[in-house]
Amino acid sequence: MSTIQFWHQYRLLSLPGLLLAFRLCTTNAFAQADIEFFESKVRPILVEHCYECHSAEKGKTHGNLALDTKQGWSEGGDSGSAIIPGNTEESLLIKAIRHDDASL
Repeated sequence: MSTIQFWHQYRLLSLPGLLLAFRLCTTNAFAQADIEFFESKVRPILVEHCYECHSAEKGKTHGNLALDTKQGWSEGGDSGSAIIPGNTEESLLIKAIRHDDASL
């Protein structure tokens, strides 16, 4: 399965999870259920499809973007902030997952 097919198949799952990730990046107070959802539904997708190229732990941060740390999500990479709290439609990570911008 190609990456594009994967993201289209799991689009409904990943978007709510990424919205949760935005909230986790902007607040220190979140529910245990939120953590469990992120760890069981979102992180496995990131590990399988993103961390190969965007992981500080692996020493690879294409575009200077690390998605395996809260700091990496918050700071973003060469193209700007990966997430824009309160404005998911303008967040580069959402655009990349949706393949809305061929340059990402």
